[in-house]
Amino acid sequence: MKEPLQKVRKLQGGFEIMDNDNSSYMVKFDHAADKEKVITSGPWLIFDHCLVVSHWSLEFASSNAKV
Repeated sequence: MKEPLQKVRKLQGGFEIMDNDNSSYMVKFDHAADKEKVITSGPWLIFDHCLVVSHWSLEFASSNAKV
């Protein structure tokens, strides 16, 4: 998933993808501008799957997440 994200959005810095339970992922960006680009430039289709992208919050629990 990292390579398509890097190519499609032409990000300036690096980032890490962390696989969580319940088919969710957290992404940590090196640059705040890259994070904002990802958040605001949807929709996201990677490997023919639609991804829901949002800012992380303290209340987030992947086991309770609903789309």
